[in-house]
Amino acid sequence: MEGNITIRGREIRYIIIRSKENGIKIALLPDRTVEIRAPTRITESEARRFLNHHADWILQHQRPIAPEIDLPLEVETPFKGEQFIIDDMTVRYTIKIDQTEKHPAVLVGEGREVTISTPKPITQKRAHAYLMKHIDRIREEIFLMEGGWQGGTFPVAETAVPYSVIINKRRRYPCLIIKEYLQINLETPAPMTRPACEAFLNEHKDWIATVFQKNDTSGTFNNGVIEIDGEEIPYYVITNRRKKRISTSIRDDLAIEIRSPTPLPEVTAISIIRDITTWIVDSRKRKKDQMQKRQAPRYQDGETIPFYGRLLSIRHLESDGSISAAIAGDELLIWLPPGLTPDIFIERVRTAVVDAYFSAILPIAGEIAERAAKRIGVPTPDIRFGYQKRRFGSCTPCNGIILNLKLAMAPPMFLEYTIIHEVCHLIERNHQKPFWDLVESVLPDYLIHHKEMQREGMNYVF
Repeated sequence: MEGNITIRGREIRYIIIRSKENGIKIALLPDRTVEIRAPTRITESEARRFLNHHADWILQHQRPIAPEIDLPLEVETPFKGEQFIIDDMTVRYTIKIDQTEKHPAVLVGEGREVTISTPKPITQKRAHAYLMKHIDRIREEIFLMEGGWQGGTFPVAETAVPYSVIINKRRRYPCLIIKEYLQINLETPAPMTRPACEAFLNEHKDWIATVFQKNDTSGTFNNGVIEIDGEEIPYYVITNRRKKRISTSIRDDLAIEIRSPTPLPEVTAISIIRDITTWIVDSRKRKKDQMQKRQAPRYQDGETIPFYGRLLSIRHLESDGSISAAIAGDELLIWLPPGLTPDIFIERVRTAVVDAYFSAILPIAGEIAERAAKRIGVPTPDIRFGYQKRRFGSCTPCNGIILNLKLAMAPPMFLEYTIIHEVCHLIERNHQKPFWDLVESVLPDYLIHHKEMQREGMNYVF
């Protein structure tokens, strides 16, 4: 049913339709007809009473057509093809008249095309003003359409570190990867704007600083320098919220490293160092001696390298162009392209040797883990190998074990004790007395191996 009604001197057309909605509702159609939606049939007098009851809303939302403007709903102004510069980026914009709009709106399309939709014609100066008002949104939407923000720099310990944004659709959430020195990779499943990238980096700035401080060998990211016995020694303060107490160690570059569960002021860090000056001097001397003994192998023909308590003799073989390695008896076989030596592709040779060690030690580690798990009555854990700097091993929340591949170069008891230690952690998660009692039930002389590993440290390197 349809009809006309005069409300405050204005003639309004209305139609009545049946709907499944609860209660009577009204809507304004594009041609300014008022639509009444009712779940049951209503009479014309009921419709008129309903319209009069909502007269204010109808008159407010039903704008009259100005008779002097004879334009279609969408027409283009003479500004088609104008250009606008945003930073170093040229943007083309078009102005369109759309009388259904209440206020000017800026829409960003593909190919850096921007449309200003406005209810009435505007000047070029006003168009530029609208573009400047929305310049940040225009810039970010264009970045998203063209693959998102590509990267920039992020401050780490007052040093501008470059970062790159990489689209990886296999990831479900944004992820930070720091593999190379002075480079941050932000992998994300979808393009991100610059503010979103910077917000994500700021959220993880403590972790980023910790990673760079751990791998710093040039002193770029240290927290300061302290003089001990006439020598200036850099020190690092690393926040590790998993720690329960403050600890101090000497890094491979002989710098001082303080680990704390909470951030430490500079005055507190210096005070801690001053209290253990004698220990620092002795520890740096021992570390220096260890570093002189710890020489990375060059993988030359005839050179020896340790594996699981014995020495392997390296033998070179010619390949068809690839680089690979394998352990056979008491030999480490390395296949190299004809005429090449390991010095030319040392990193590729090292990677091949690491893969060979992994393949050889994994079955041995699996057997030890199976025996230990059966002894204490837990399922056999999954074994993985990593290349940690300090840890011999660790257990995961999913009852897995991660071992340091350097254990494959150490005496056999190092690997056995580490696996038993981590398997016992599947029952006792801390280092309290019940844990050590459990370790002793599996390995009665564990204390000898524990002290030896603490004394020797991780003095092996690929």
